[in-house]
Amino acid sequence: MSVIMIETIGTLAGQLKPLGEPTRLRLMGLLLREPQTGEELAAVLGLSEPTITHHIGKLREAGLVETLNRVHQARPEAVDALGTGLGERLKALMEAEEPADKFAKKVLDAFFENGRLTTIPARQKKQRIVLERLVAEFEPGVRYTEVELSAKLRPFHDDVATLRRLFVAERLMARESGVYWRL
Repeated sequence: MSVIMIETIGTLAGQLKPLGEPTRLRLMGLLLREPQTGEELAAVLGLSEPTITHHIGKLREAGLVETLNRVHQARPEAVDALGTGLGERLKALMEAEEPADKFAKKVLDAFFENGRLTTIPARQKKQRIVLERLVAEFEPGVRYTEVELSAKLRPFHDDVATLRRLFVAERLMARESGVYWRL
């Protein structure tokens, strides 16, 4: 896959991700009916206020909820926009694949087995494709400590130090004071 394809699919996934959790769907359903406080939502759902605050925060980050004076309110237009033409958007993304994507698929098939990277490619072009695939596992804007990054990479390959270095060298991630983030 090309970088554009990964970023586009990643962007769409990022928009849909907040609604991929049952508690958040319940919260959205309640807030679409009427604005409520965290305390009211906690009572209705039988959850703690910190749990409600966590989920509301995720929904707010996605632009689906707004909060004013501790009262949470759904943004119906934002919720509706997520689903508008979703099937067509996905279809267009997949049809936009270029011949280079076929090469990328061959590379990924050659270097991954059961979702695990068998070896880090020596050729830069193939290495870049593999690194783009791996970096897609990380959310843009989220900061990861070296330990967190390594823990997330280890299921893919044991040489996490090399992968971290390559992410930075290829400008797929930035690093400062042992903290990494996706570019």
